[in-house]
Amino acid sequence: MTADRSVLIVGINYAPEPAGNAPYTTSLAEHLARTGWEVSALTGVPHYPAWRREDAPSDEMRNGVRVMRRRHFVPSTPDVGRRGLMEATWAVSGATTTLRLPKAHVVLGVVPSLSGAAVALAASRRMRVPLVLWIQDLMGQAARQSGVSGGERVAGLVGGAELRLLGAADRVIVVGEGFASYLVDCGLPTERITLARNWSLLPDAASSADDTRQRFGIPVDASLVLHSGNMGSKQGLDVVVAAAERLPAVTFVLQGDGSQRAALEEQATDLDNVAFLPSLPGQDLADLLHAADVLLLTQRSSVLDMSVPSKLTSYLASGRPIVAGIHPDSEAARVLADASAGMLAPPDDVDGLAAAIVAALDGGGSSGVVRRVEAGPEQLAAVLWDVVSGT
Repeated sequence: MTADRSVLIVGINYAPEPAGNAPYTTSLAEHLARTGWEVSALTGVPHYPAWRREDAPSDEMRNGVRVMRRRHFVPSTPDVGRRGLMEATWAVSGATTTLRLPKAHVVLGVVPSLSGAAVALAASRRMRVPLVLWIQDLMGQAARQSGVSGGERVAGLVGGAELRLLGAADRVIVVGEGFASYLVDCGLPTERITLARNWSLLPDAASSADDTRQRFGIPVDASLVLHSGNMGSKQGLDVVVAAAERLPAVTFVLQGDGSQRAALEEQATDLDNVAFLPSLPGQDLADLLHAADVLLLTQRSSVLDMSVPSKLTSYLASGRPIVAGIHPDSEAARVLADASAGMLAPPDDVDGLAAAIVAALDGGGSSGVVRRVEAGPEQLAAVLWDVVSGT
């Protein structure tokens, strides 16, 4: 790398993955490239949220970013053991690649995954440059709270490894206030932590709500309740299907993919008011979100400070009413409170969720964003430059 400002970004998720942290990593990388940075991104094969390998070039220039995708095991069932194997295989292929890369001015590791942080640390040590870690999920807390099989058994081990990696970083960027509080309580110095919320990547709608509904086979006159994004364990979407059974006059659409989608489709087999749509590209997703009457967010009651759902920024930007079946002390609830948006329902509570949906459809839900609670790639770029320049 020969530019005045150069960065190596290390993280297992990147475009064309449509959900999770990949859109944010990609957005930041491309912003840096547009603003004069020389950017390389070391990533894995596209696999999320479907948990199946998708085709993509192993090396390409993508919108000004040199993208290097290295192969790894992809589990069809992302339990603890298989996730661990994925992390290990990608760590080996990623670390081998960094040995051949020229020196950058700074290395940015994206968590998840922990292997991304470990590879980023190894690269920064070899290059003798600063390390910044960008925390999208707290992996130790995720193992404890997400409901993934075997997670609680390894939460202490994962959390300890995570804290050691974070302790080696020159700066830690977190996307939620609860993340910062947790890390300070664990002994990480406050001055090394920067809060930068994720930003909206949602474009404006390109078609009317009626046209969008017709395009996706949704009745124009239906009361449409939409859940968009990952269908995994931590979302607890079985509660949504059960609520749909109680509300036969309401149309429910679950859009996206994930490890629990097949089980949810089986649960909804006899329900005429539940439909499933695949992961969608940005404009189609924007049109669909704007066409909904209510947007749904659900999480298991155990989920507190492990993550900030990536769908929230798009939900808020759409301006549609939000019903959130989540713990009132969760990071997601904090984001909604800061935005003066959304109606909370008790997590894991079918009747409570159904009642909140009815209230929102009757006009009881917030339908706009009073105050945005997002940063942007500009803030992260400034953090990276501060670390490079030693300010």
